[in-house]
Amino acid sequence: MAPARSTTQNSQTGRSRWVSGPGFQALTASAAVILLLLSYFALQVRDELKSLESSPRDNLHWTLSQLEVDLLIFIAQGDEAIKRGAVSLPRLRQRFDTFYSRVDTLVNGDFLRSLPQNSKIRGSVTEIITKLDDTIPIIDGVDEDLIASLPVILDDYRSMQPLVRMISLEGVNLFAKLSDNSRKAFSLLIVQTAIVGAILIAALAASFYLLFRQYRISIRKSDEIVVANDRLKHAIDASLDPIIVTDDRLRIVEYNPAAARVFGVTREQAISNKFMDLLLADDLTSGERGAIVDQLLAEDAGDAARFETRAVKADGTRFQIEISVGTTAGGIGPIHIAYIRDISQRIEADNAIIAARDKALAADKAKSDFLTVMSHEMRTPLNGVMGVLQILQDTELSADQRHLISLAENSGKILLRHVNDVLDSARIEAGTLHFSKEILDLPALVQEIVDLNAPEAARKGTTLETRFDLCTKTRLAGDPVRIKQVLLNLIGNAIKFCEAGRIEVTASELQQSDTHSLVQFCVSDDGVGIAPENQLRIFDDFVTLDSSFRRPVMGTGLGLGITRRLTEAMGGTIKLNSSPGHGSRFTVELPLCIEAAPGPFTAVANDKRPAAVMEGRAFDVLVVEDNETNRLIVSRMLTAQGCRVSESASGEDSVNLAIEQHFDLILMDVSMPGMDGTEACAAIRNSSGKSAGAPIVGLTAHTGFMDKEVQTAAGFDDCLVKPLRRSQLVNILQLYASGRGAQALGPLGNAEKTGGSEDDLVDTEIFGELIDILPSETLSERIDMFARELETGMVDFAANVTAGKRRAAAEIAHRLLGTASFLGASPLEHMLREIETAAQVESTKDLLARCVAIEQTSPQTVSSLRRLICST
Repeated sequence: MAPARSTTQNSQTGRSRWVSGPGFQALTASAAVILLLLSYFALQVRDELKSLESSPRDNLHWTLSQLEVDLLIFIAQGDEAIKRGAVSLPRLRQRFDTFYSRVDTLVNGDFLRSLPQNSKIRGSVTEIITKLDDTIPIIDGVDEDLIASLPVILDDYRSMQPLVRMISLEGVNLFAKLSDNSRKAFSLLIVQTAIVGAILIAALAASFYLLFRQYRISIRKSDEIVVANDRLKHAIDASLDPIIVTDDRLRIVEYNPAAARVFGVTREQAISNKFMDLLLADDLTSGERGAIVDQLLAEDAGDAARFETRAVKADGTRFQIEISVGTTAGGIGPIHIAYIRDISQRIEADNAIIAARDKALAADKAKSDFLTVMSHEMRTPLNGVMGVLQILQDTELSADQRHLISLAENSGKILLRHVNDVLDSARIEAGTLHFSKEILDLPALVQEIVDLNAPEAARKGTTLETRFDLCTKTRLAGDPVRIKQVLLNLIGNAIKFCEAGRIEVTASELQQSDTHSLVQFCVSDDGVGIAPENQLRIFDDFVTLDSSFRRPVMGTGLGLGITRRLTEAMGGTIKLNSSPGHGSRFTVELPLCIEAAPGPFTAVANDKRPAAVMEGRAFDVLVVEDNETNRLIVSRMLTAQGCRVSESASGEDSVNLAIEQHFDLILMDVSMPGMDGTEACAAIRNSSGKSAGAPIVGLTAHTGFMDKEVQTAAGFDDCLVKPLRRSQLVNILQLYASGRGAQALGPLGNAEKTGGSEDDLVDTEIFGELIDILPSETLSERIDMFARELETGMVDFAANVTAGKRRAAAEIAHRLLGTASFLGASPLEHMLREIETAAQVESTKDLLARCVAIEQTSPQTVSSLRRLICST
C-alpha cells in the first residue's frame, strides 16, 4: 500500500502545482489580454468622439469662408486710403493684419500639413503667404511710401482674389470629404470593435477549453513523472560508477550502491556527512580543497565541471578519481550531482605511454646524433680519398690510370652526395638547419647547375635549355647553397628519367612587394612521367617508385624529400604536374629578400674562378689539421698555388705558432681532439702574437657551421666544407691575397700602387664576365657614369667630413665601392671600403688624405677600364 499512497500523493501534488503553475498563469494572462484589448478599443472610440465634438474644424471652416471677405475688405480699405490719405492708414494696416492672420492660420495649422505635397491649395496658400511677406516691409514702413505704393499693391491683391476664392471653395469641399471619411472611419471602428470583441470571446472560450485539457494532460504527465523517477532511481542504483548527490552545503543526500562498493562506505554512513570530509584524501592542500569546492558548487562550470583529484577508501587506500559535476534545482534548493570514475588504471596506462614516447624520442635523438657523427667520420676519410685523387690527376698518368681515377672521383662524388642527403635529412628533422643570406645572381646560379649536369645529359642524348624572365635591376638575397641543392636534385632527377629528350630550366619573377620577390623555378622534361597515385609519395623520404633490384634508375629516394623540406624551410612551395608518357614539370616558388642597399650584384653562383698565381709573392699559410691525410692534401694544394705552408696537428701547437710567427692566412680544422678549432681561434684572437689579426678560415665536415652568424661568433672570417675542393681553396686565396678579406698584405690601393697596370687596378676575370653579359656600349656608358660619380662623390665626401657629417660621408663611400666592385676595380673598392670604415673613427686630416689617394687612383682605374673595353 505504501507505493499506492505515494503515487496518489504525487498525483495530488501535481494537481496543486497546476493550480499555481503555468496553466493557471496562462488563464490569468488571457483574461488580462482580453481586458487590455477591450480597454484599447474603448479609448479609441472615446478619442474619435472627442475628435467629432472638437471645434477647431469649425474654426477652420470659418477661416476659409472669411478669407475672401477679409481680402475684399483690405482692398476696399486701400481704395479709401488712396482717397483720404494717411488718416485711413491705421485701419488699412489693421485689415492687412487680419488677412495675414487668416492666411497664417492655414499655413501653420494642421490643415495645410494634412494636405498632399502636390495639392493645389498648398501651392496657392504658399504663394499668398509669400506675397504677404513681401508686402510687410511696405505696410510697416513710412506712411508716404505706403500711400505711394498702394495702387500697385491693390492691383496685386485684386489679381489674388480668384486664387483666394479657389482656396475657400476647395477647402470647404475638402472638409466635406474629410467629414464623410471620419464618419466612415468611426463606423468602421465600431464594427471592428464588435468583431474583435466577438473574436476575443471565442478565443477566451477556446482558452478555457485548452487549459482544461492541459490540466488533464498535466495530471497524466505527473503520473508518468512518478514512474520515470522510479526508473531513474533504479538506473542510478545499477550504475557501475559512483553517483553522489549533495545539497548546497555539500552534505550527501543520495549515494548509489556503486559508491558504497568503490569507497567501502555504506549508504547509512554516507548520508548527511560532508562529501569533502568523508571521501577525499586528507593530504590535499587547502588550495586544492578550495578549488574542488568551487567546482562542485559552480552552477555553470562548463569544461571545468570535469576535473581530477585524489580520493580515499574506508581502509585508507588513496586512488585517483575523475569527477564530473552537474547542478540542478531541488525541492528545497539546488542539488549537486557528482559522477565519479576510478581512473587509476588509465593513469598507469598513460604513464606507460609517456615512458614509451620518451624512450622513442631518446632513440630518435640517438639516431640523429649517430647520423651526425658518422657523417663527419665518413666525410673526413672521404676528403682524403678525393684529395689524393685530385693530386694524382696532376701527376704523369697513363690514359687507363687517368680513366680509373676519374671513375673513382665520380664514385666519391656520388657517395658524398648520399652522405650529404642523409645528413641534411637528419638536420631538417632536428630543426638545426640554418640558411645564409647572400646577394644572388640567379641566371649565373641556374646556368652553373645546368653546366654541371650537361655532360650527364649529353651522355643520355638529352638537351638542357634555360630561360630567364627576371628583373635585372632588383638585388635578390637568399641562400645560394640551398637553392643550388634544390635545383641540382630536380635537374638530376629529370636527367635520370629522360632518355634522348629535352629538359627546360626556367627562372621567372611572379610578383614583388617592398621587401620580397616571389621567384619561380621550373624544371620540365618530356620523360616517362609519373602516375597520379604516385605524385604525392615521391616527396617522402626513401621512396622509389620501382624498388626492385633490376630498376633502371638507382637512388636512395631522399632527393625529392629533401628538396621539398628545403623549399618549405625557405618559405616556398613545390608542385608537380605530370602524366605517364608525357613528362613532368616540377615548380618551386621561393620568396627571396630584396636587398635595398645601392650597388651592383655580387655574384655568388659561379665558383669556377681561375686560380690566383702566388709565385713571387710572400704568402704564408698555416694549416691546422689533426688528420695527417687531410693536412697533406691541403698543404699540397697550397704549395701548388705558390704558398709557403706551415703545418700543425693540434690546436695547442697552432696557437704557439701563431703567436711566434706571422701568417697571412690560417686554415683551421674546427673539430680536433683536445683544444678544438673554436678554442684555438679564440686563443689566437685574444693573444698579442704576430698572427692575432690574421684571417682564420675554418675547415669542417659539419655544414651547419657554414652559418655566418655561427662563424662570426666563433671568431672565424670564413669557412670551407670538407671534402675540400681545389676551386674552393683558390677562391679563398684570391680573396685574402687581394686584401679584401684581411689587412695582412696591407692596402693595395695606396699611393704607391696608383701607377699599376690593368691587372693591378682591374680584376680582368670579373670584368670579362661583364663584357660577356653586357653590350660594349652599355658598359662604356656605365664606366663614364662611374667616372662622374667618383669625381663628385669624393668632393661631397670631403665636404661632409669637414662639416662633421660622418655618417653621410660613409654612405657616399659605400655607394661608390658598390659600383667599383661591380666593375671589378678591386684596389679602388678596397680603398673605398677602408675609407667607409674609417669615416667613423679617423681624424678629419687622415680622412682627407685618404680622399686624395682615391682621387689619384680613380682616373687611372677608369682609363684601365676603358682600355679593356677597346681591347675587346
